[in-house]
Amino acid sequence: MPTGPLVSTMIVMHNGALTIAEAIESVRAQTLTDLECIVIDDGSTDTSPAIVRLLAEQDQRIRLITQEHRGVARARNRALDEARGTYLHFLDADDLIAPDALERLVAGAEGTPHGCAFGGWELIDDAGLPLGRQTPVGEPWVGLDELLDWNRLKTNAHLFSRRALGSVRFDETVEVAEDYDLVLRMGVTGVRWRGVDRVLAAYRVRSDGLSRRFADMARWHEWVLSWAFGEARARGWRHRGIDLTERRLARSIREGVLLQATMAALTDENGGAEAGVGVVRARGLETRFTSRELGLAACTGIAMGLGVAPVVESSEPSWLGALERWWRRCAREGWCDATDVDHAWTSLVTRSVHPDRIAERMVARGVGCERALVVGLGATGRRLVRHGVASGLRVLVFDDRSSTDEVALLDEPDVTISRDPAEAALWLARAGVAPVLVSDGFEQDALRVAGAADTDLDLVAWADTRSELADASVARAMSVLRTWRAAHRIGVA
Repeated sequence: MPTGPLVSTMIVMHNGALTIAEAIESVRAQTLTDLECIVIDDGSTDTSPAIVRLLAEQDQRIRLITQEHRGVARARNRALDEARGTYLHFLDADDLIAPDALERLVAGAEGTPHGCAFGGWELIDDAGLPLGRQTPVGEPWVGLDELLDWNRLKTNAHLFSRRALGSVRFDETVEVAEDYDLVLRMGVTGVRWRGVDRVLAAYRVRSDGLSRRFADMARWHEWVLSWAFGEARARGWRHRGIDLTERRLARSIREGVLLQATMAALTDENGGAEAGVGVVRARGLETRFTSRELGLAACTGIAMGLGVAPVVESSEPSWLGALERWWRRCAREGWCDATDVDHAWTSLVTRSVHPDRIAERMVARGVGCERALVVGLGATGRRLVRHGVASGLRVLVFDDRSSTDEVALLDEPDVTISRDPAEAALWLARAGVAPVLVSDGFEQDALRVAGAADTDLDLVAWADTRSELADASVARAMSVLRTWRAAHRIGVA
């Protein structure tokens, strides 16, 4: 029996004429060539099947399979039945993957207990332009415990081996959030994914997508999580150190409902907040949201619900009024305090400062220098290292508390990592003049290096730089907001 390809990338398509060619071309452009691309046409009535047939004539790795419209879950199960690859990967018909995505994911998956890997992803608009909202890899491994908080595995940004999947399949009764349901079903069996710290995929936000079924998303998100918590308890995961309390479940559900309610309010055609209120009330929640939670939901919701960047600069964004009305309605409903509204704006604007802007500002301190020391290998530290290398700096990293797996996420062969503060201080002394770039949460570690040095160090902290950029952005945003409130005669909430 002939062996199959290394990777099967599977695309479910229903009336995807506008984007399917671009999605398939992102597969054809892969640096890993040992693959097949299976396209399940789920009852399309547009020209998308003809587009795929034309591409299949040009590339024998592409297979088109047609069926009556049966829904995403059933179509994906059909794709799994047809796939011949060792590794399995899904791609939505309107999304994209980076040219090296499959190569990096396979490299990350190989040698792991289950043969699974995941990477970061970003949001793009209808035209394929970035929305300034990325979800990078934050931890070296993701399994059940991490998935119970939120879905870190974007459909097109992870792959898994056939043996990891086993007999698990998509639940065909789940109408939306079926991708989250699948990885949770794999997670309760013990499957874990290794992180690959690169943005490997792009998720396109479209106004006509399933993701706009906000009330349904909230309902199915709650159902999927409730099932996963129940199944995890039945399998004894509580005794393996995982928090399966009702409190944690309620928090995860509440955060999911808030996100969907925020998007519903932002896209309410009547310009009010009733759609958002309806999502919360439909779930029967009696809860309060913090300003931090409101800001986080808005930052994600603006990008995913509207397909625009969550940024307030010198002019009024189209969504400002809808968000202000939504938050004030939350205060009237008792879901937050009236004073939380301004704090939520601050939280939103601060979160909207892109981490690349922070890294660029910090690395710019090294202009004219040959070297830089980065302290800490968290997600921000890895970003600093890559920006430093890209700018031509020779980079040393000091980090004596991150695990081996966390260090491995860096994947920069020309960067030296030291676990000795005295060694880092000596390296700086030899460098002459070099900035010390301190990643978020590693301020005390930087002071230990400073204590081992004989001279004052040029410390540049991520937290301070973020505050500088955020303070300027908040000042501009609040000025715009005050103008809007004055025009609409809105005072205290």
